Order: sequence, then structure tokens, then C-alpha cells
Amino acid sequence: MTRFYLGLRAVEMRRPVNDQGFDILMDMEFENVEYYNKYRQHERHERWITVAGSMATERRVFDSYVLP
Repeated sequence: MTRFYLGLRAVEMRRPVNDQGFDILMDMEFENVEYYNKYRQHERHERWITVAGSMATERRVFDSYVLP
């Protein structure tokens, strides 16, 4: 993992295009897909899923690529 961010939804941003359906954002960046796939299979990731799952009623995942 090359970067990791946690953030809170900007509740004052109430434009029609803003997604209001979340409270906390977690953003992770990996050097490449191979490293990401290794992370997904790692025991620390599995533990995090268990912990995070117990704190939230819903979770959404958005996988993406950085544009050059």
C-alpha cells in the first residue's frame, strides 16, 4: 500500500451530485494490481473486514485506477 486515508463526509456539502449515503471514507492506493491482490488475501485484511463489518451496517467498495 502506497497511501492510506480516512475521512469524514463533508456534511455541509449538500449539492445534488454529492453522495450523502456514507459517514466515513477509507481510501487506499496500491502500486499495482498485483500488490492489491496480495493485500486482499493477507490475514490483516481479513481481520480488518471483520472489525469494519462490526462497526457498519453497510459497506460499499469502489475499485478504480488513477488516470495518467
